[in-house]
Amino acid sequence: GVSQCGKIDVDFCNECGNCTTFCPTSGSPYKDKPKFYLSRTDFEQESDACYMDGSCIYLKKAGKTVSLVEKSGCYLFESDRVTATLDKKGCEVTHVDLKPGTANRDGGEIDLAEAAELVYLLTALKGTVLDPGDLE
Repeated sequence: GVSQCGKIDVDFCNECGNCTTFCPTSGSPYKDKPKFYLSRTDFEQESDACYMDGSCIYLKKAGKTVSLVEKSGCYLFESDRVTATLDKKGCEVTHVDLKPGTANRDGGEIDLAEAAELVYLLTALKGTVLDPGDLE
């Protein structure tokens, strides 16, 4: 649903806390699932949130923001560690630019799971109430 502060829980979780008792969704959706905000201001105030702005989607976890922009034949993913280009057809990584200091962290490995998550969310949410093009 949509709350008064402009937040949409895509999984329609109302944060009742009864996940293990009777929720049809496994786990703790109020903790695990992304919460989408309708305004950039509301998104910026949260430490764990999602925000969609046309062909761009932002995901923030523990205060760190990553983004994905849809281009004509590719997706551009950006985090504090990497900028990556993914092919739209197969989501294959076609180009990666490591940001300074990245090679020395975590053995230099880069996990692009968030990029895949954002591709899925952006594709699934196009044309919904979260797509600002539909609100105009």
